Amino acid sequence: MSKSLEAPPNIMDDELKTAKSFNALFEKHGGSYRALDWGSHEGQELRFRILSEIADLDGKAILDVGCGLGHFYDWLKAQGFRFSYTGIDIADRMLQEAKKAHPDARFLVGSPSDPAFLADETFDYVFASGIFSTYTSDSMAWMQMSIQRMWNWSRQGVAFNSLSTWATEADPCEFYADPLEVVGACRILTPWISMRHDYHPRDFSVYLLHTARLS
Repeated sequence: MSKSLEAPPNIMDDELKTAKSFNALFEKHGGSYRALDWGSHEGQELRFRILSEIADLDGKAILDVGCGLGHFYDWLKAQGFRFSYTGIDIADRMLQEAKKAHPDARFLVGSPSDPAFLADETFDYVFASGIFSTYTSDSMAWMQMSIQRMWNWSRQGVAFNSLSTWATEADPCEFYADPLEVVGACRILTPWISMRHDYHPRDFSVYLLHTARLS
């Protein structure tokens, strides 16, 4: 994964399509997990739990990429973590609602595809849950570029998930990544990597750390 990866040429079309789709889901489903196109509330929160296990998040500065309505913020609060939170998304209608519901958090319209966005900021941990499945043009290139950008935003680590090509069933309208290809690409960023494929039949998560875990 090159340090100078650029956004794929069709990214703007895919982002516009994705933003329109999720804004429409919000208008239909309101604050439900269905607005984020999850199959169940339990499945959404399972992924939150797996991502959060990258480290002790108490007292950390967190960036949530593709934050939607701020449900990860809600989940972290419910677990008792104390943290500062910034959420970013391209679905502006959702972010309007997130800001109303979470006045003590920070929400911004933006994307990893914009090299100027949050260019001077870093966070302890950067998370992305469910953001890769909707990109159908140059999907792997967009995924790699996003991971690189999340890495550059992070001081301690990155955790993200994706649909997996190891799944026994797949929706042809969604992007499924090869877990080993993803881990192989991430090795250019750091050798301190963990991949989990033990919690859901269609999903995997990856942890990237800036330093080795010593205990």
